[in-house]
Amino acid sequence: MLIRVQTEGYRFRFFDRFDDEARQFEDRLRSEPAVVASIPWPRLAFWQGYRHLQTTSDRFFVLQMTRADSDRSYQVAVVERASMFPFFKSGLVPYWIPRLEPESLPEQAELLSCLKGLCLKHTSVMSLRVHAYVPGAAALDVAERLLRENGFENCDRHSPARTRILDLRPPIEDILAQFPKKTRTLLQTKRPDEVRVKELARREQIPELQSALDDSFHRSVAKSFHYDFESLFGTLEKFPGAAAAFGLCLSDDWNSLKAFIAGVASPPLFEYTAAGSRTNARLRQLPFNYILLWRLVETAKALGASTFDMGGITDGGPGDPLAGISFFKRRFSGLDVDIGREFALRIRPGRCRLYSLLRAVNRAIRTERPSLLRRRFSADVSPPLPSGETRS
Repeated sequence: MLIRVQTEGYRFRFFDRFDDEARQFEDRLRSEPAVVASIPWPRLAFWQGYRHLQTTSDRFFVLQMTRADSDRSYQVAVVERASMFPFFKSGLVPYWIPRLEPESLPEQAELLSCLKGLCLKHTSVMSLRVHAYVPGAAALDVAERLLRENGFENCDRHSPARTRILDLRPPIEDILAQFPKKTRTLLQTKRPDEVRVKELARREQIPELQSALDDSFHRSVAKSFHYDFESLFGTLEKFPGAAAAFGLCLSDDWNSLKAFIAGVASPPLFEYTAAGSRTNARLRQLPFNYILLWRLVETAKALGASTFDMGGITDGGPGDPLAGISFFKRRFSGLDVDIGREFALRIRPGRCRLYSLLRAVNRAIRTERPSLLRRRFSADVSPPLPSGETRS
């Protein structure tokens, strides 16, 4: 699918497959990074570009827009998400980075309006969810006003609201010197006779990686979590400078992964995206998490990143299952910033209402079913007979 639209002020391309023209458009857009609240920031997130979208199994739609009288351009991608019921699909705009210059706001209003119309006419998605991804409350306020003025409403949050940012612009030795002494000691732990860190390169390792991820989530939030390792390896193979992943092994079995870490690049930003570790007594005696994270930071620096996003953090209060990992991230000198807000727009309101009704009915049935089964079971079981009697 490729749809071209020309208006008095803008040129649009809407497509579900990247060609050379679309990739060149994106590369030009990426060549002009911004500074947001003094933090170097990309114009386009990794999750919005072809380096990710071409490697994922999800269907996507991309809208590219250029002003007719200038070179100012924009790109936004929608990833299709299935629901529990057939024919009810939603669209996710992951990690959208809006331009914040005042003159760009009416242009992005045009972008959002066109996106809504094209999704309504040429896709089957019933709603759009946008995750605005810029650092700092002031920048997020601008993004929120833009989205709300164009019909989007605040919705429940799926992605982190805050993160920890490391400044990678100084020399690597100066970055290390900023950390507390204990953290520096743990980061510089080598122990080659006990620990090896190696680049991940084989898809055959995915089951081990998923097991390590599941172990980590079971220890923190008592549930499993699926990470798209296939897409990660696809990116590592096709665009090696856009991602990095490392595994850690112990001397008792150099071929068995006990922990891993992965990240992706949206120059000048590098994002930590996933990590996991097996439940292993010997592993817990080593600072494996420090070793892996520092290896990823060094790689991000070598790839030219000037900013490192350590991923979501929480306040770490009582009962917070993520308090431990948030405390770990704060052991590194950096800056806590607000990073994301989420908004939703119903582009097919009737279908959205029907979907909400079906979900409510499904929840009621699932809630009622156990009690119905209990009542049926008690009705089917005859009362016990008096001693000595039998049924014919």
